[in-house]
Amino acid sequence: MDLESITVVKLLVDFGLVILILMVQLIVYPSFLYLERGRLLDWHIKYTRAITVIVAPLMCLQLFIALYIAFWIHTTSYTLLNLALVLITWILTMLLFVPIHKRINTNTFTEIDLQKLVSRNWWRVLVWVIIFVMSILRVAYEY
Repeated sequence: MDLESITVVKLLVDFGLVILILMVQLIVYPSFLYLERGRLLDWHIKYTRAITVIVAPLMCLQLFIALYIAFWIHTTSYTLLNLALVLITWILTMLLFVPIHKRINTNTFTEIDLQKLVSRNWWRVLVWVIIFVMSILRVAYEY
């Protein structure tokens, strides 16, 4: 696959993740605060299964593309910064959000956990928006 095609795929994946994280931030996570505990448990199990089917492939593809561009196509400060930002989204997800979702699934969560989902998720929103803006600027600059 040539660099132009990879760049288009990257832009689409980055856009998809921005839309997804904004929907989670503005609709999904705040709704957890309004659900009764039993209903939240039932819904959360369904939600995490469904969202994983969408998020996991996009995040894996984003990581693969970042690695591929940075190490096999062209290593620059831009490609390394992009890779670092993608890795930050993985670290935030695995260290901050997966444990909270596990506590919700096992009914060991607190109200503070639900509030953390909303407040801390802004970090991921910011990072994914930066990645997407960088992609747009890269396309605008190159083409």
